[in-house]
Amino acid sequence: MKIKLSAVLFFVVFFAVGFFWSRASEAASIRFAFPEGDIAVGDEFRARILVDSDQPLNAYSVTLSFPEEFLRLVRPDNSNSIIDVWQREPVVFLKGVVSFSGGSLRPFRGEGGELLSLHFKVLEAGETELRFGDSAVFLANGKGTKAIPERENATIAVSSSEGGGGMRADELDDTIPPEIAFASLVPDPFNPAQKLLSFSVRDRDSGVGETLARAREWLFWSDWEKVANPTAYPGGVWAIEFRARDHSGNISDRTLYDAGALGGRAALFLILIVLASAVMHTARKSRSAL
Repeated sequence: MKIKLSAVLFFVVFFAVGFFWSRASEAASIRFAFPEGDIAVGDEFRARILVDSDQPLNAYSVTLSFPEEFLRLVRPDNSNSIIDVWQREPVVFLKGVVSFSGGSLRPFRGEGGELLSLHFKVLEAGETELRFGDSAVFLANGKGTKAIPERENATIAVSSSEGGGGMRADELDDTIPPEIAFASLVPDPFNPAQKLLSFSVRDRDSGVGETLARAREWLFWSDWEKVANPTAYPGGVWAIEFRARDHSGNISDRTLYDAGALGGRAALFLILIVLASAVMHTARKSRSAL
């Protein structure tokens, strides 16, 4: 009886796990979308990476590849992305491999959620393909359940005549700076000796090109450095200047202050001034006595 009961329990658990994993794996698909019209040599066109899901998602990890002999990646564009926090901003590796990952503050469920757009310049005529590599999405179920989405690769037919239906690079006229939705200094929950710079930036036209920051721990600013969300800083930093630049060169700045750290630095400077004054006073008295 025990053997039969164990066998039944094993079958039930195995079936349940298999069913749940199957449902999770079928939760989403990722695909490419292109503008209508012919694409010709010399054109620049945008390939949108979209996700469809019947279950709420809040994190994504995507790898894809493109043929470098046919296409040149001009720039990635996250201006319309549902990703708010980038764990790894788009990185281009050798042989045309692109990888990125991040999460959504608000879970996504539905069709056509844009993860990223890639702007390509067409180099050669012929038929080529954009392909997805190892990719995953994560369910917004409180457990971060990993699911492998269905991957829909895309074939592109490029004509040899120049000036097709793609978007020309010189058509982009962006004079609006990026929007800094929020930028703040928050405590690091895992390390009380440091703080985190947290931010969200969007640019609806040319996309966010880079995010930079410099810090003041004492009197002088540090050098500008590229930052991702979030970035850790020592607890003594009392001011941070944050900068966002889009792909057209437009800039938005915001300066953040930590009143607690500033007060600590001010108190320390005051103590040093008092000590220096006391030393100078003692030295003058000693000289007068001589």
